[in-house]
Amino acid sequence: MEMKARVVLLITAIVLMISAALLPPERHSEQPEIFVPPNMENFTEELKERNLTDMWKCNPTRELLVTCNIRDDWGMKRTVSAFSKFPHGGINLKEGRGEFEVTILNESAFWKELPAFCVIRGTKAEDEPPSQEGLEELNAFRELESILTDPEEREIIHNKTIDLEYELGLRRKVPVCNVTVAHVILVYPFRKENNVPFMLALWAGVALIGAIGLVVVWRERD
Repeated sequence: MEMKARVVLLITAIVLMISAALLPPERHSEQPEIFVPPNMENFTEELKERNLTDMWKCNPTRELLVTCNIRDDWGMKRTVSAFSKFPHGGINLKEGRGEFEVTILNESAFWKELPAFCVIRGTKAEDEPPSQEGLEELNAFRELESILTDPEEREIIHNKTIDLEYELGLRRKVPVCNVTVAHVILVYPFRKENNVPFMLALWAGVALIGAIGLVVVWRERD
C-alpha cells in the first residue's frame, strides 16, 4: 500500500513540475470586440454650414493617416472619447484592429484632443500644380484640335485632350470639399495576464508532495 502511495506521489510531483516548467510567465487574453456607431447626425448643422452633408460626393482637400497603438482598456476609452467629439464613421474593432474616418471641422481642437499614443503617419495634400511639360503637351493637343478638319480625327484628339486635362488635375470627376479628413487605424494588441500565481501554486504543490513523501519514507523506517 505504501509502495503504491509513493508511486502516486512521484507521478503527481512529476506532473506538477512539468506543468510549472511549461507554463509561461504571461498569457494572452482574448481581444475585445468593440463597435461604436457613426455620429455624423450629431453634427448635421455644422456639416450643413460647410456644405459637407454629402461627403461621399467629394474629395477632401487634405487627408491624414493616424495610427493609435492602444495598450489597455483605459487607452481605448480615451481614444473613443476623443474621436467622438468629431464627426466620424463607425468604429469597429475586431481581432485587435479597426479603421474609421474622422471629419476634422476644427483642426486646432483635433490636435488638442488627439491622444498621445496616436501618431500622424502621413498626409495627402492637395494635388500639385501641373508640370510645365504637361501643360505644353496639352497646348499642343489643343492647337492640333483647332486646325484639324476631319471630324473623326478631331474627335480623337478632343478625347485625348480631355483625358490629359484629367491627368493634370485641370478637370475633376469628383469635386473637392474644403475639409480635412483623418483615416484612423486602431491597433489593440493582446492583453497580457500574469501566470506567476499559478506557477507558484504548482511549485507549492510539488513542495507539499515532497514533504508528504518524506513522511511516508520516515514511517517506513519506523
